[in-house]
Amino acid sequence: MFGLSRQSRCAVLALVRLAEAGPEPVPAHVLAACDDSPGPLLGSLMKRLAQAGLVHARRGPRGGYRLARPAERIRLAQVIEAVDGTPAVRLATCCCPPATAATGAGNGGNGRADCRVLAHCPIKHAIQRLNDRLQNVLGAASLAELMHDDGTDTQVTFNQRA
Repeated sequence: MFGLSRQSRCAVLALVRLAEAGPEPVPAHVLAACDDSPGPLLGSLMKRLAQAGLVHARRGPRGGYRLARPAERIRLAQVIEAVDGTPAVRLATCCCPPATAATGAGNGGNGRADCRVLAHCPIKHAIQRLNDRLQNVLGAASLAELMHDDGTDTQVTFNQRA
């Protein structure tokens, strides 16, 4: 099974909480308590999100974090890349671009070098196309869409050509 990493899920939840809070900074310990996230993990994630330009940090007694731009302009792919260091969720890294596959990012270190059938894999091109489509979906989905999803339209169309 594939999906968002624990870090990505934590980061997305924290960003949603910041969007809900508006322009006022929210302290990290408040964000951590909202979703029962470990404080040290959240602190590390918020630092990565700040380095990626997705949040602003303010120190001091009235400090905390706030979104660096509107939720409509923050894409899920940007969040995943900021915290996981990879472009997005992948079905299989053996079919990733060489830079991602060489590091084995996203699959516990098993990159292209571990695949013995890659040269003659019958599904390699199909997996590459699915990875591209998944990346397009995550690149198009905004934080605001997550916040305003009432569950009535949960169908995602993957049959568009990437």
